[in-house]
Amino acid sequence: MKKFLSLALCLFLSLNLFAGGDGWETNFEAAKQKASKENKALLVDFTGTDWCGWCIRLKEEVFDHKEFSDFANQHFILVEIDYPQKKVQSDEIKAQNEKLKNTYQIQGYPTILVMDAEGRPFAKTGYQAGGPATYNKHLTQLLGQGQKIKQAFAEAKKTSGIAQAKKLAIALESIPQELNSHYKAEMEMIFAADPEDTTGFKKAYELKSSLKALAGQVVQIARQGDISKAEKMVDDFISKHQLSGENKQKALLAKLKCYDPRKEGVLQIADKLMDEVIAIDANSQSASMAKNIKKQITQMIAQKKAQPQK
Repeated sequence: MKKFLSLALCLFLSLNLFAGGDGWETNFEAAKQKASKENKALLVDFTGTDWCGWCIRLKEEVFDHKEFSDFANQHFILVEIDYPQKKVQSDEIKAQNEKLKNTYQIQGYPTILVMDAEGRPFAKTGYQAGGPATYNKHLTQLLGQGQKIKQAFAEAKKTSGIAQAKKLAIALESIPQELNSHYKAEMEMIFAADPEDTTGFKKAYELKSSLKALAGQVVQIARQGDISKAEKMVDDFISKHQLSGENKQKALLAKLKCYDPRKEGVLQIADKLMDEVIAIDANSQSASMAKNIKKQITQMIAQKKAQPQK
């Protein structure tokens, strides 16, 4: 009897090592197969379930609600990729999650990637205030974007030359730049079909790559303690490339990497920076990110005020 109970306990623990939240897969390859079979997209939540405050809020405010699960189960295979501090995980899941973190270059939590059944992400999001109804609407928009991308790829295969390059470029331009690395085949098709860069895709891609490199350089300089030099680097980059619109917004957002929110007055500086970003184009994806950051800053300022003075 004791042996049976021990075996049952081991099986129970084993199952829990692989089980995410209700309705959430943890085996990524199995989820991809399921998505392909059911003709659904993947909604992949990179999270820290037992330590990340915004992850916990997203779960409590959205994922735990029936309104969300009813909607999501119609359109997605839900995948939880967890990086806990205390919760026990199997070595297999740990290895898988670490590999996925590197593959998708996850830098913060929660990061939500919406992918096709092959595991190619076409949209990126995170915490959104407003509860399940608002989040469902947001995801519906992302799914619509994914459908347009899929359709554009299909149409591009029927053409060649500049016409093909244009269709592929339009599709890739709607995908966040940091996700472009998952579409190397389509990018190479554009370069081959449009060697003179009449679409301007190559030039735009090189600018996006430069923006990414800028963010990394800003971090390195800021870590050395020279904040003003890091800020000037961003301003000089904007001037040199004559940036406007969302490209300017992306460059300004790199300044966030200069600031340590624990230092006095830094949150107020970051808040003004977000206002500057939003003022350029209030309807862009970068503006949406800035608005969410402003909300987080407001909460952080309120929490600091609520703390007892030493």
